[in-house]
Amino acid sequence: MAIAVMVGSFLVGSIVTFELQPPEIITETIEAVSPPPERIEVTRVAMVKALEGKLEITSASMKLEKYVPSGKCNSFLWEDCIIMIVTGKVNAGFDWGTFSSDDITTTRDVVTVNLGTPKIHDVVIDHTRTKVLNQTDGLLVINPDKSLQMRTLAKTVTQLRKDACHNDLLKFAALEADKRVGDNLRLFLQQAGDIRTVKIVYDIPDCKDVL
Repeated sequence: MAIAVMVGSFLVGSIVTFELQPPEIITETIEAVSPPPERIEVTRVAMVKALEGKLEITSASMKLEKYVPSGKCNSFLWEDCIIMIVTGKVNAGFDWGTFSSDDITTTRDVVTVNLGTPKIHDVVIDHTRTKVLNQTDGLLVINPDKSLQMRTLAKTVTQLRKDACHNDLLKFAALEADKRVGDNLRLFLQQAGDIRTVKIVYDIPDCKDVL
């Protein structure tokens, strides 16, 4: 009997109680990261095509009036003389007919467009506003110069070109072309998913070279 009790006591003393706890739940917030946008680089030829038909050859114009004496006005007794007020419109811009993919350079991050040099395309004389203030045929001239007025207008065209240049017409033409090319090309690249920056460059000529 005593042995049984001892054994029982031993068994009781050897019982180990485990208290089961629910497993700890560890939560982790994972931020969803979108994949980087697909990079699509547009070719230079495609850029030129995208600009075709969207750029006018004249990007700036200037109206000028010029007081023009012509002939030998200091000796009207012997020579022909004419004094005119000539009104004209001078148009300037870039020749897009020569623009090609060679004028575009690209890197991974930048598209550079070289517009080249702006030019004065033409001068349009406004004959409705052009006035002859005075015209005198030499009193002792046997054959008066009947072409003096036309030759004066032709000479004035060159003078109007230079005057327009000195009044920054070529600079205005370049700035306007810069905006038009830049806006059109940025929109085209954006629509194609191309994220590169657009840079426009050009050269302004010296007025002494503008004839």
